[in-house]
Parts: sequence; structure tokens; C-alpha cells
Amino acid sequence: MIVHRGHSYHVDKTLPNIDSETKLIFLGSCGGYKEISNIIGKSKDAQVISTKGKGTGIINDPLLKLLNNEILEGKDIKWQEFWQKAQNKFNNNSDFNNYISPDKNQSLLFLKAYYDHMKNK
Repeated sequence: MIVHRGHSYHVDKTLPNIDSETKLIFLGSCGGYKEISNIIGKSKDAQVISTKGKGTGIINDPLLKLLNNEILEGKDIKWQEFWQKAQNKFNNNSDFNNYISPDKNQSLLFLKAYYDHMKNK
């Protein structure tokens, strides 16, 4: 798991740590969505939580804690269920709307499908 939750201008220092074994990536900085292509180029199976706008510590820290608790409990993460829990937690915070779950990230899904198609050619 790789977590980047600092300023977006430092993301270039985080991305080199991603390799083919990285399964979960959290980009909580502003505009993390823009890095999907770079990420999938390094880890085609990665699940990515990213922001399409502003990232904020008010969302990052509790969201990471919720995710960490799920992992520590040994649960399989079902993104729709997990995201519903997160939405309930952040129901009054419009900043949460900037965060995209892996199962709703259109860029991520498209690039994964593309790489799968190319691999099977």
C-alpha cells in the first residue's frame, strides 16, 4: 500500500515507490486523479483512491483510519460498502465528493481494461 496525502507538487517523490506488487494506492493530494496513467503503468492491478479536486486532511486522516480498520479486521474490502460507510461518516462535508473510490474511477477502469485487452492480444 502506498499513501500520498501531502501537497500534489510532492507526488513525484511518491510515484517511484509504486511497483507491480503495489495493490492499493491512496492519493489524497489535490488532483490525484491526474496520476492514474502513471500509476497503472507501474502496477496494473492496483486499486486507487484518488481526488478529482481538492484533497484535505479533514478527509484523508479519517478515511485512512476507516480503511486501516477494515484491513486490520481482515475484511475483504468491498468498495461500494466501504464507500457507503465513508459517505455516512462525511455526510456533511462536501470535500468528500472530491474523492473517488476505485470502483467508480473511470480512468482507472478504462486503463485496466485497455491493459487487459493488450495483454490478451
